[in-house]
Amino acid sequence: MAEVLDAYAALADLLDHAPGVLYCLKSSGGRYLAVNRAFAERTTARTRADVIGRRAPELFPPELAARYEAQDAEVLASAVPLHDELELITGTDGEPGWYSTTKLPVTDTGGVVAIAVLSVDLERGTTDDADLVGLRRAVALVHDNLAANVTVDQLAAEASLTTAQLERRMQRAFGVSPKQYVIKTRVEEAARRLTATDQPLADIAVGCGWYDQSAFTRQFTRIVGTTPSAYRGARRRATAGDPVA
Repeated sequence: MAEVLDAYAALADLLDHAPGVLYCLKSSGGRYLAVNRAFAERTTARTRADVIGRRAPELFPPELAARYEAQDAEVLASAVPLHDELELITGTDGEPGWYSTTKLPVTDTGGVVAIAVLSVDLERGTTDDADLVGLRRAVALVHDNLAANVTVDQLAAEASLTTAQLERRMQRAFGVSPKQYVIKTRVEEAARRLTATDQPLADIAVGCGWYDQSAFTRQFTRIVGTTPSAYRGARRRATAGDPVA
């Protein structure tokens, strides 16, 4: 088993040279066994050596650490990989960016002994080449109908594509599935309204496509790592120049 863990740990050195990729290997007890440089730079420790042996609550804000460890608990309990989880991760500049995260259980005869985690920066994959030609109408449909329940079939029809073609082209252009793109757009707009307006949370929820405030709060918290009200307060303090708790 040690050889397997060493192989996963060695990936951190390789992925030091992969722009926009965060990588870590965590023990079943939640301690970091290996991380690449980009991952370490997003922690309070800042260096790879200082991250090793520590747990998420020691390195990240409480709301982010809680989300990471909740995901880990699911993988540990089920031994089932978590694929392409869309989430916002704070960058080295303190600003959130969109990532697609995959978590793989590392197992032996006794069960899951570690979790390998890879997060890819989706903004680096954004392009405006020919792949977008058939997607522009679908993208406009999402942005113009945030409050509506736009389906993948409707997006495909708007783009004059089959659902399979839409899936492939959206993955190639944006790095996310059509469903994930809809969620991403709704969360981005909700975050903008939370920061720039005084709209009540219930109005933002309905205006951005959630059927009620509780559904909005659950999904926003899962993706962003903090509740909408806490996000609003933190962003406003940051804009005012006050320290963010």
